[in-house]
Amino acid sequence: MTLKTITVVLIFCLTSSVSHASARNIDIAQASFDRSLKKYDLNLITYLEMEKNTQLLSYLDELKKQGHNNNLSELKYKNELDSLYSTRKNHEAALTKLISFDSKSPIPWLLRAYHYYGKAWQSRGQKFIHKVSNMQIDGMRYYLDLALSDLEKSIEIDPDNFASYLLRGQIYSMESSGKYEAQKSFTKALEILPQSYNVRNILLNFSTPRWGGSIKKMQFILNNAKAYYKINPELKRLKSTTYEETADRLKNRHSAIAAYREALKHGDRSRLRVDLAKKLLKIGFREEACLHLNKAIELNPPRWASHKRIVNCQ
Repeated sequence: MTLKTITVVLIFCLTSSVSHASARNIDIAQASFDRSLKKYDLNLITYLEMEKNTQLLSYLDELKKQGHNNNLSELKYKNELDSLYSTRKNHEAALTKLISFDSKSPIPWLLRAYHYYGKAWQSRGQKFIHKVSNMQIDGMRYYLDLALSDLEKSIEIDPDNFASYLLRGQIYSMESSGKYEAQKSFTKALEILPQSYNVRNILLNFSTPRWGGSIKKMQFILNNAKAYYKINPELKRLKSTTYEETADRLKNRHSAIAAYREALKHGDRSRLRVDLAKKLLKIGFREEACLHLNKAIELNPPRWASHKRIVNCQ
């Protein structure tokens, strides 16, 4: 066997090993994800997989209505939608059947749009745009176009569903040319539900420096949210976002960890817990990291980033 042949074999074995480990990690993350949905009584995917279409439509319609008057129902409604966005299981066929079951309801169209949005992110990956291949970009745009098409149908049927405008804003925020449409969608979502934690949280996410925004822009959003603290105390948790951004910029891990811990004092959020856990794992603080990951899942059960790293806690 030549040196070249040995090298090729070694590369193949290494690639296969990494691929196998990656697939195993996804399986572990998916199992953790599925358990969290059951633990926190999130039923959308269960209804969908069991083809309980009538119960599914009734359940989500009621959650949406309750969300206008109940802050916890609003959070649960968004968590249910995000479960379709986050899962690595493919539910496209089931969602298409749901549309056939009742194409006059806005909910099936909205659900498939969330599913396609998740596929877009899975195609693109989480790296910065300059590190993403053209093939990944093409895959992302393909699914985003499908999601927007379904969203337009959902909005045409029900122009007052804040979740539709919220997702529309998220999609347009992913393209620099879509900033105007994104802002228009977010504004409409806040007109429908001005006290929404979910809308303001996502607005903050797309206003971070990494998305071309600034701390000043984030602070402006936080100041506007103060008017709704009495209606929705959950909004106070968003105060930690600017502190987290400061922590993200710190290159020294120990300094960053101290900054993340300080950020937690200003508001407990799932993303903050995950970012802190990532830093802790890198310096070997596994036990504390796992406590933060489990808390992150409690705060936001369908957040895939939490489940992705739970493999470190097995």
